[in-house]
Amino acid sequence: MKKNLFDPAAVQEIISRVQTLKASDQPKWGRMNATQMVYHCTLANQQIIQQELGYPPSSWKQHLLRYLCLYVLPQFPQNKKGASSIETAHLDLSPAQFDEKRSAYIDAIRRFSAQQNLRLTHPAFGRLSAKEWGCATWMHMDHHLRQFGV
Repeated sequence: MKKNLFDPAAVQEIISRVQTLKASDQPKWGRMNATQMVYHCTLANQQIIQQELGYPPSSWKQHLLRYLCLYVLPQFPQNKKGASSIETAHLDLSPAQFDEKRSAYIDAIRRFSAQQNLRLTHPAFGRLSAKEWGCATWMHMDHHLRQFGV
């Protein structure tokens, strides 16, 4: 499996990359600006931390997608629409809000890495183990940091 947000070295790597991100950084793909992206990732982590996703059983499609994304593909594909509950491209978030949103993002990364016994069902991947949540969350963050060249 890939890097995992329950590994302190992976957490520090992601935080270091987030700290190099600037409000003026332009995306290589997608519609979000840097402020919208850090807010999007914060919302995603908060859903997990607050255990808002529930725990219904996985479908066979979710099993297949989980296997492909977490164990086979090297990274998430670009320009795929995510869950509407964490969609931020339509929000009017200005570069002036960037530092505040980036600090909240870093805090959410640290809080996520302190989680124990996650029992949630990912909207696309179905039920995940804590290790798989750590991997999927790292991949999500890496995806968006690469989107902005960091």
